[in-house]
Amino acid sequence: AIAKRLLANGFETEALDYVSAPLPGPDGRAQRLIRAEIALARNQPRQAEVELIGLNGSEADALRAQALDIAGEHQAASAFFTASDQPDKAQDAAWLAEDWEQVSTSDDPVLQNVARMMQDDGTESDAMQAGVLAQNRRLLEDSAKARATLGNLLEAKPGPQVPER
Repeated sequence: AIAKRLLANGFETEALDYVSAPLPGPDGRAQRLIRAEIALARNQPRQAEVELIGLNGSEADALRAQALDIAGEHQAASAFFTASDQPDKAQDAAWLAEDWEQVSTSDDPVLQNVARMMQDDGTESDAMQAGVLAQNRRLLEDSAKARATLGNLLEAKPGPQVPER
């Protein structure tokens, strides 16, 4: 409990002192989970994964997902976020992994449109057989659709606010 409180208040090193000695049984499991949280707080995702080896359950999956996400393994992170019942984080990880098939299953229509746009390879057989003018017209229409979709995305999910100087 002390280690959890120290960690919550930003004292990772001090928290580690309380859970560094390995214990057997359920207490040992709890310690490993806390050590994994400490590793994540210190931006050490691989160390967190080491602490989680052999542990199962939603809490371990959630920590494992965070570690994989920090390490840049977004596809695997998405699967663990899904397993730990965190669909929003799973969608974010799928987005970063460019897994447009999974993003297209989102409840958000804007994300569905973006996923559809990214999956469209533009190689429809009709367009290939059409003349140059028809191909150019289709490209202009596709460009307008892409601009509208990206505009909707930026409107729905604004970036971080930059303070004015």
